[in-house]
Amino acid sequence: MRSRALRCLVLPAALRAGLAALAAVAMLAAVAMLAGSAGSAGSAAWAAPGPVPPAPVRWVTDSAGYLSDAARVDLDGRLQRYQRQTGHQILVWIAPSTGGVPVQDFCVQAFHAWGIGNKGASDGLVIFLFTEDRKLRIEVGYGLEDRVPDAIASRIIRDQMAPRLAAGDHDGAVRAGVDAVLAAIGGGAPGAVRPAPRPRPSSAILGCLPAVVVLGIFGLILTLARRAGRRQSGGGRRAWGSSTGGSGSTGSDFSSSSSGSDSSGSDSGSSDSGGDFSGGGGDSGGGGADGSW
Repeated sequence: MRSRALRCLVLPAALRAGLAALAAVAMLAAVAMLAGSAGSAGSAAWAAPGPVPPAPVRWVTDSAGYLSDAARVDLDGRLQRYQRQTGHQILVWIAPSTGGVPVQDFCVQAFHAWGIGNKGASDGLVIFLFTEDRKLRIEVGYGLEDRVPDAIASRIIRDQMAPRLAAGDHDGAVRAGVDAVLAAIGGGAPGAVRPAPRPRPSSAILGCLPAVVVLGIFGLILTLARRAGRRQSGGGRRAWGSSTGGSGSTGSDFSSSSSGSDSSGSDSGSSDSGGDFSGGGGDSGGGGADGSW
């Protein structure tokens, strides 16, 4: 009887502690959102508005001439077939440089402007490589963040791509990155979420539930505040610039969206199957990872 009475007293105390922590979380979230808004305003102040690169017309765009023709054609056809089978839009986009724009800002804004992934599902992903900057990023749409979270994207770059890029194996690096991304996503239907078994909680951890809930809410609010700041800052950016050392086809993806550019023309005719790529209206909130070699 005495132990039962003690358990009855512990739960209300835990709930009171949880409510107090929740109030503290609300205050911290308000501060974080104000800080994000201030950061966005500061970014917009220095950044001059400029166009994003033209939307890709193939699943593999290589304006830097980084891949061999055989590898580019093979990967382009493979990603086209993958989209036809699963609905997911997975792209490779290679250019010499971001033109001085931070890699994450460049990739987030380009992904948003191109509408990678299906509308409502946002089940798209782009592997970006900047050959002269020696930087790369995997940008993940909202709908694939459960399958390619930041940790997985970082591991693909660190373990599969960066070592091969450093060794000069351009084709092997991109192939390995694509293989790892497709393995992580799988071949499920667009927007499908794989169910995960939920263990039955024991009575020993019930008293910890309020604290766990509070911590989860706090993490969610901070994540939303961070993404809100990125979206607000994405509107104003300096013009995307190509590297001064690029070839004639290198600058085409940065300066003009005309269909007659050299790189677009070569990519459009690179696949043995018909049809060009077109974004489906998806979006990304900055999920993914970047790296260098």
